[in-house]
Amino acid sequence: MNGKERALTAFAHQEADRVPIFELTIDNPTAEYVLGRSNLCGFGGKARGLAYNNAILNGSVQEYFLDEVTGQWVIYDYSAESDVYDMVDSSLRQGELSELEKLTTHLESQSFDPDAWDFSFVDMVLERMGKNRMVLASADVEIGSTFDWAANKGPIFSPRHFRKFVFPRMQQLTDLCHRYGVPYIKHTDGNVNSLLEDMIASGIDAFQAIEPRANMNIAEIKQIYGDRLTLIGNIDCSTVLVNGPIGAVQEQTQAVIQATAPGGGFLISSSNSIHPGVKPEYYLAMLETAREVGTYPIQSGGSKWKK
Repeated sequence: MNGKERALTAFAHQEADRVPIFELTIDNPTAEYVLGRSNLCGFGGKARGLAYNNAILNGSVQEYFLDEVTGQWVIYDYSAESDVYDMVDSSLRQGELSELEKLTTHLESQSFDPDAWDFSFVDMVLERMGKNRMVLASADVEIGSTFDWAANKGPIFSPRHFRKFVFPRMQQLTDLCHRYGVPYIKHTDGNVNSLLEDMIASGIDAFQAIEPRANMNIAEIKQIYGDRLTLIGNIDCSTVLVNGPIGAVQEQTQAVIQATAPGGGFLISSSNSIHPGVKPEYYLAMLETAREVGTYPIQSGGSKWKK
């Protein structure tokens, strides 16, 4: 079987010859390490704007940001080693306490009471965005959404508001994708345990990321939802894929496969993406381990796995 055939078999909740491998994106330096050459790849700083900034600023890699509300500014500098933009100067740094007081005053003047909000404008915007997304889906046979819905402690707003504003439009997208015969893959970081049942009801076929540090236990999710939701994850790209060692990568990869692969409905990936902080040797160790222990049939070890 090839990779596409393995993935489609997993989406059908069946076992392929071995566990499919998936990745949302592979940034530098891993991409450059594997390809053996410089490139613009993934979501890192080099791909996001280095060439553009160089053109705009005549060779400078600094990017200037100004907050029009507070008048505060930040300057970022591109780091080739990490492939990210790091802050090198700011109004807070220059103005010290007076600028901090200005920012604090602005933040304290903000209120957050979702139940008191008038969501009519939100509803109108989402409706229009939904129509545009439907056009994109029709043209591209869209198979997923990369917007995050949650932080580590839970969704960015209440499940009640998700049910009112998000999931009805999600159902439109998933219905369209299903008419084209393709699955809808939802990516989100954070803790979405309270949304999983609604995600399935809205037609989402697969869930990618399943972040361990956000208390997303892939073994438990497999046991509860695994017959209705394909899982894509979740080797921790905030710990073992950054810090190693290789033995820890191997151990976690095997544990996730044993917990989640039996019965199909699973593709192995990182818990988000192969971002610039991931060490190439640890990612390659994950792939090698997946190929070594991911051949079906696989004996379940889910009840033994702990995050």
